[in-house]
Amino acid sequence: TNTIQFIAPSTSGPTGYYAFGTTALALNTWYHIAATRVGGTVRLFLNGVQETITQFQSGNSANQFGAIGPAYVGSYFNTFSYFTGYISNLRVVNGTALYTASFTPSTAPLTAVTNTSLLMGFTNGAIYDNAESNNLETVGSAQISTSVFKYGTGSIALNGTTGYLNTSPANQAKFAFGSGDFTIEMWVYTSSVA
Repeated sequence: TNTIQFIAPSTSGPTGYYAFGTTALALNTWYHIAATRVGGTVRLFLNGVQETITQFQSGNSANQFGAIGPAYVGSYFNTFSYFTGYISNLRVVNGTALYTASFTPSTAPLTAVTNTSLLMGFTNGAIYDNAESNNLETVGSAQISTSVFKYGTGSIALNGTTGYLNTSPANQAKFAFGSGDFTIEMWVYTSSVA
């Protein structure tokens, strides 16, 4: 599907909590997307506008998300599904819901705020955590693109079949949201929804 999707796996594998937006995304266009939770409410935002969502649970509820291993960028639960396109300015904040109502997305690269678990700007043509708290591994074809980018000189290019990033399993607690608040946000440029 070509809508925003937030998927939190359960401890038994690729089942869990799912929330899907309703607005169709056009290909080859930059979008700011964000997922937040405050209290027991998960919200999805597209370009700062709160989405109407469809949600369901299969082993997880909207109130409890644990970490079962490394966090993945560009892949759902390692090898079940891959993103095709480009990602820029990814930020994960564990403990704070930065957005609880519609907002205007930043027009500048994101910075670390209190509780930032991961910050990936890709603005200098490199793949690293600007928050300096995670070791990242590029897998498959994941690489910097200097031809399609939102800010600076680069974004991460993912081919939809083999490329993704993962964090060290030793850092999984940074992505165990439990029942706490969180924010996950990034700019995405989708080149395929296959």
